[in-house]
Amino acid sequence: MDNYEYCDDCKRIFIENSSCPFCESTQVSELYVKSPVNILGTKVKGRVFKLSSDGIKVLVVDAQNNKSIRDYDASKLKKVL
Repeated sequence: MDNYEYCDDCKRIFIENSSCPFCESTQVSELYVKSPVNILGTKVKGRVFKLSSDGIKVLVVDAQNNKSIRDYDASKLKKVL
């Protein structure tokens, strides 16, 4: 299983690295299960359900309180405060 991290400056998520591949910052933190995330390019928010080597499974709850688990690539996600 790969360890995922996020940049403290730009909040982008990536596979374990010593620096952020998006903004080159060295301020990185580990991503944990149940961390809130945003899907880039949408207004959809969710929580990390499972971390695996082929992607990140995100638990998404819509306006009607329907829960679904969706699989995303790490580059499509951003950490929410």
